[in-house]
Amino acid sequence: MNHAPSNWPGALPKGAADMMQRIVDNVLDLVPAAEGGALALPVGDGLEFAFCSGAYSPHAGSLLSPTASLAGKSLVQVATLHTDDALADSRTDRNMIRAVKMRSVICVPLRYRTQVLGVLVVGSPRPRAFAAEDVSTLNGVAEFIAAAVETATAMSRVVLRSPDEPSAFRSAQRSKVYEYVANVADPKLASRLEREERVRTMMTERDFSIVYQPVLGLRNQELSGLEALARFHPGPYRPPNAWIEDAHRIGMGNELELMLVEAALEESWTAEPRLFFGVNVSPSVAIDRRFCEMVERLGRGRVIVELTENETVAKHDELVSALARLRRCGARLALDDVGSGFSSLARVVQLAPEIIKLDIELVRGIDVDPIRRSLAAALVTFANESGARVVAEGIERQAELDVLRDIGVPFGQGYLIGRPGPLTVHLGQFDPLAGAAER
Repeated sequence: MNHAPSNWPGALPKGAADMMQRIVDNVLDLVPAAEGGALALPVGDGLEFAFCSGAYSPHAGSLLSPTASLAGKSLVQVATLHTDDALADSRTDRNMIRAVKMRSVICVPLRYRTQVLGVLVVGSPRPRAFAAEDVSTLNGVAEFIAAAVETATAMSRVVLRSPDEPSAFRSAQRSKVYEYVANVADPKLASRLEREERVRTMMTERDFSIVYQPVLGLRNQELSGLEALARFHPGPYRPPNAWIEDAHRIGMGNELELMLVEAALEESWTAEPRLFFGVNVSPSVAIDRRFCEMVERLGRGRVIVELTENETVAKHDELVSALARLRRCGARLALDDVGSGFSSLARVVQLAPEIIKLDIELVRGIDVDPIRRSLAAALVTFANESGARVVAEGIERQAELDVLRDIGVPFGQGYLIGRPGPLTVHLGQFDPLAGAAER
């Protein structure tokens, strides 16, 4: 039995893939004796374990013989086949049975109208695990499961766009069709599919822009750098993080983030080399080697990598290695929301950033709150002793800026200093505190 990661989930729209996965997930509740479920779908001349649950999960992507496996015979004969001991059954592929370690197996063909769409396979590592009523139960739901598989397949046909479809059809008829299919199949899918379509269209058309927020040296009142921020144009308005989260949900998050970073760094070449440029990326992008290559190619040794997630990263060691690689490419690490809780301080210790960004909640009202002032001062001392620099975020009033300067915060950003805008607005024309009293 050959094994490779299944391509089926990634080849289907998320809603259709979710439906397929729910079929095999729920079969374990339907047949309590089952310890694994799989949906075997035709691939070429054979079958593939396309969606799996339970004990079959490690074998997603396994290819089955159409003639030497019980599932293949079930498909060809269009008959439910059941074995109480697969190792002693001449109809089975012994190598496959040893690999999946399933002794009791039921294979149910999924027929929709005149077409056999695939085979539902349930198994148990125990011989004689299934009773006659288990076989009867699966036969009883086979027609429903086949209809669900056909619905997911139909959803794929209407949702996945053909490159030669007329754009008018894509934007009108097609959207109505897939919304109808999604609503009938599962009402929760409709809004999700609509979001997916919006993200794909936005990325294809690059319907976004990059704006920049200035970072000021608080002592010399000179522009030190800029933070790149994305703005998405399709209406109605949604915050940038909502677009990026939706992209990650459909498996295109890294591609979107890399697209945004590339746009920002390409534009940064119009600015003088002394200015640093901050880009926001998720840990999954920081780990992505394409990001490191982009920083090396376009960064000019002045990129500040600002991680956007606050929670502890599951692949911590991989992230630390990736950050070391980025530093060798000339980038530096910034962590935001520092001072917002213990977890933010723990991240500072774990990742040793070159730049610590004080949380906006710590900055807001710092001129009238001695506790905020003391905590900010302590973080400045910590940063000085660890070789990091501090940037205060969210400065909106002159009194806040004065206190931050007094306690030794070297850099700041916020609406008092400058709002996000086109790069040309800030370059060569930046007068950060002019008219501050009127803001």
